[in-house]
Amino acid sequence: MNNADLIVATLKGAGIARGFGIPSGNVLLLMEAMRAGGLDFVLTAHEGSAGFCADVTGRMTGRPGLAIATLGPGATNLATGVGDAWLDRSPMIALTCNLNTDQLGRRLQMHIDHHALFAPITKASLALRQGYVAETVADAISIAMTEPLGPVHLDLPEDVALAEATEAVPEMP
Repeated sequence: MNNADLIVATLKGAGIARGFGIPSGNVLLLMEAMRAGGLDFVLTAHEGSAGFCADVTGRMTGRPGLAIATLGPGATNLATGVGDAWLDRSPMIALTCNLNTDQLGRRLQMHIDHHALFAPITKASLALRQGYVAETVADAISIAMTEPLGPVHLDLPEDVALAEATEAVPEMP
């Protein structure tokens, strides 16, 4: 099991049944884990639409909606739907895929600071790091579901997604 599989198992354990987004290079690892783990991926026409779908899913189901985007422009597009969830007080997990950890902070093509982007419109913006993946995902779900409800951002570097999971799937309420 790699960390992408661990993330999917943790999300499923919290009752999340589907995620919305657009395929791209960095997102493909998570999409494959979703396929293998039985968590539906719903293709949207735009990352903003993915955010709106996750917002409404959170309001309708009482469990966090899940929106997925790639780095840079994908993340900035997602921000519109995340901002809507923030204003609507909808539980949501906004998961952005990113560069390898050794490339973070460098001015590479399509790189922006996801945490600076999402901090004003989420309850928390959390980095997924090796050895703390399950704990961080569980914390994000808990934060999203604590009153007032709202979106939480998770940032997943590609090397962390690929790395072998060193944690067990947490028990989720």
